This record gives sequence, C-alpha cells and structure tokens, in this order.
Amino acid sequence: MTDSQRARQGYAASNLECAGIIAADPIRYPGMMQTWAVLVLQRAEPTIKGPLFKAAQASTLESMR
Repeated sequence: MTDSQRARQGYAASNLECAGIIAADPIRYPGMMQTWAVLVLQRAEPTIKGPLFKAAQASTLESMR
C-alpha cells in the first residue's frame, strides 16, 4: 500500500467519524453540515440492490436521519 492510499484511508475514516458526530447533533450543526454528513454516511453504507431489499434500505436511511 502506498503512502497516498494510506492517507486516503485515514481521511475517509476521519470524514466518517466527523459525519457521525455532526449527524448526531443537528441543532449544533444545522444546514449544509447536516447535508454533508448524510451524504458521507450514505456513501459509506453498501448499496443494496433488488426489489426485495428496497424497503429495508429505505427504512435504514430514515433511521439515520
């Protein structure tokens, strides 16, 4: 693994941690920060494909908000 790849993994982990903190406190971090946090958390989740799992995926995303 190159230094660049290790750095990228570190940045991704930091972004995910920050997104969790921001998403947990919408009063302190309103607006664009909440939007960013939701996007980061959604990207981190594996995408479930197929008609049987759409309802499960939708309920998971709603519980994150």
